[in-house]
Amino acid sequence: MIVGNGFIASSLRDVPGCILYAAGVSNPTCTDEAEFKRDLERLENGLSLPGRFVYVSTASEADSPYVKFKRHAEQLVLERGNSVVARVPTVAGKSQNPHTLLNWLWHRISRGERFSLWPTAKRNILHVREVARRLEEIAKCDVEGIVTLRHDKDYQAIQIVRAMEALAEKRAVFDADDLPKQQEPDDYLYRVLESCYP
Repeated sequence: MIVGNGFIASSLRDVPGCILYAAGVSNPTCTDEAEFKRDLERLENGLSLPGRFVYVSTASEADSPYVKFKRHAEQLVLERGNSVVARVPTVAGKSQNPHTLLNWLWHRISRGERFSLWPTAKRNILHVREVARRLEEIAKCDVEGIVTLRHDKDYQAIQIVRAMEALAEKRAVFDADDLPKQQEPDDYLYRVLESCYP
């Protein structure tokens, strides 16, 4: 059973005997307690279902209400037993969610809007198809606890911007201090972003 109808959930295939829980607040800047409460109630209903339980969470370590809520939800999942928490990094793919980092950057660059950039801030990026494949593998094995999904390389924000500039055929307009010497994206990053943005 798949719980959720968003970006990740719609990429998953059903795994018999398993609840793949990819639902809830998808805006990492959310601070609305009512949203978190609604999300928690839905999760508690899901946890009452029989079968193995895979909870899709965030790999972010930000000190934010969103991440704090996700960590609280993870504890409830782990206390259930026969469960695994899958922490996912920045997920790339065709998504209508304007709050994802990649979509936010793409819209600023493609529209020529100025933004602030922390050029050496790092993100780990996986394509949604790879996330779905790994989640389905986790659902079928006996692992319990917390599993973090990652690509083998992190990318600086400036590398993501440079790849998007090439795809948009437009220079980004941003304010930043101390740009690093290494700014070019590698083939993996370019291919992943090319599959998401025209």
